[in-house]
Amino acid sequence: MPAADALERVLASTQAREKLMRFFVAWLEIREADELTLSPAVFPEFTPAFAAAARAETLAFLQAALSKSTPTLKDITQAVPANAPDAHRLGVFTTAATIASHSGPTTTRLVKRGVFFTRKVMCIDLGNPPPDANTTLPTDGGATERERVETATTPARCQGCHAYINPFGFMQENYDALGRWRTTDDGAPIDAHVKIPWLDEGPLETSSPTEAFKAITSSARFKQCFVKQLFRFYLGRDEQPGDAALMRDMFFWFAHDDEQDLLKLLRTLSTSPRFSTRT
Repeated sequence: MPAADALERVLASTQAREKLMRFFVAWLEIREADELTLSPAVFPEFTPAFAAAARAETLAFLQAALSKSTPTLKDITQAVPANAPDAHRLGVFTTAATIASHSGPTTTRLVKRGVFFTRKVMCIDLGNPPPDANTTLPTDGGATERERVETATTPARCQGCHAYINPFGFMQENYDALGRWRTTDDGAPIDAHVKIPWLDEGPLETSSPTEAFKAITSSARFKQCFVKQLFRFYLGRDEQPGDAALMRDMFFWFAHDDEQDLLKLLRTLSTSPRFSTRT
């Protein structure tokens, strides 16, 4: 059997799709149901049954996308989940299990959500907080969690990181710790307005979470980061200087005409000498 035909059979196999599923669960850091840390005392609706259902729903959404003959990343990041309870959902980042995995135990933890997005979704390096920084949010000085985060991160020495972290957290404030849509936090109106001035495509300014998610997941930086994360998962290591040509090829074919073809990305990776000679 020609090597190309053998590769296509592998890419179409159940095992290849299962590995893609494992990659997405690892990349998105979707927790097992019993690993979610939300407090039932604060969120009475959070029960073992809710946690199991939320995870199952998110995995089913991923499975449906990855089962297509030609799955794309846009099927995962920009499709409306079939069981979406409202019009405020766009892709896997707005599913309950993904949101809950980055929440809790007693709040939405907007900084935690923002750090995940900054590091894992956009591949922006962050340093550690200053040794003497107080990372505890104030209990006053603002009714919403956004206002408390803004109060705590106003100092200039915080902005080197929080200029990136905060917008990614704030654009998700309409989703509570369980992933449910809301318009108020502790009785105060939620402000989901964000400005992101550093995307290659131009400044992003919006108060719509779905508009923010669509713009970000359409950006070159997001697609470059995704290629990097997939490379790391399949090779089991970080990229090295000698991988630069392969990384360029992967990004080119993945982003070409904005196809975001996952199998084309894997095909480019698996036919590279860097893949066949990995240790």
